[in-house]
Amino acid sequence: MNLSSVRTRQREVLDVVYRLREASVADVRRELAEDLDYSAVRSALQALEQKKLLKHREKDLKYVYGPVVPRSRAARAAMKHLLTTYFDDDPAQAFKALLDVVRHRRTVDYPAMKRMLEAARKRARSR
Repeated sequence: MNLSSVRTRQREVLDVVYRLREASVADVRRELAEDLDYSAVRSALQALEQKKLLKHREKDLKYVYGPVVPRSRAARAAMKHLLTTYFDDDPAQAFKALLDVVRHRRTVDYPAMKRMLEAARKRARSR
């Protein structure tokens, strides 16, 4: 997934569509922090569709947009971007930041996280 041609506003719109899984212009407008007019959001959605990042279908007499790239693939691309941009390609720094973010949540499955780390360690050793 190449996001290099995506502008900041378009990225915000794309994030909303991924979060909602499918969204109309009105849905996106409701979710954005900044109050954008209908035509600005529609333009951003159309630009993302032209870049082949979104597709639309008609539902209840309006267009709803959904991602073209599966969420799992987009998540990997986003994580790669975060690692290189904010964590100097150091997964340990990224993991520490994740732990800082989730430490106050009531439901964090730490045993599952530990199992994932152990599985990753085993895969790395077997290479």
